[in-house]
Amino acid sequence: MKKRFIFFIMLLPCLFAAAQEQEVLQHFTSWNEVLAKARQNNKLIFIDVYFTGCHPCAVMDKEVFTNRLVKETLEKNLLV
Repeated sequence: MKKRFIFFIMLLPCLFAAAQEQEVLQHFTSWNEVLAKARQNNKLIFIDVYFTGCHPCAVMDKEVFTNRLVKETLEKNLLV
């Protein structure tokens, strides 16, 4: 549990300035569906918040979320 908490805290800035490539995103029809899937897979939920005019969002999209290791880590540990 402590490792998950530390991992979440490290990713917290990404929640406010992050934009992933379309192929990584999963789309759900309801919040209840998201919660059920997260519980089923025992994963935290990663919510990507993006603003078109946000420079940090563009940098994250270009430099962070294109990194193969970042993608693999997010997909493995979080419901994205």
